[in-house]
Amino acid sequence: MWKVFQLSAVFAVMAANIHFGWTENGLAAGLVGGVFALFLTGCVVSLQERLARRRLIRRQKLQDDPRAVVTTSGKLLDAPQPFGSAHHQIGKRF
Repeated sequence: MWKVFQLSAVFAVMAANIHFGWTENGLAAGLVGGVFALFLTGCVVSLQERLARRRLIRRQKLQDDPRAVVTTSGKLLDAPQPFGSAHHQIGKRF
């Protein structure tokens, strides 16, 4: 799958070179396309690693306290209080 992704990036640069005529040298356009493909691959791999790390941190926080609520940014909120506790009674008139 990575080969298809990289080949499509190189093809996009080569096609843009043909359309816009950036350079007459096909070797230079091919090298730029290869560097662009490596850059895109590095960006995608880096994004995958960051997302996997965030999922791992979130899973570890949930294992510590299964009632805890973890936001999408990875912040741990307080565990929800049971209904009728003193936390819910604050500000209510009896």
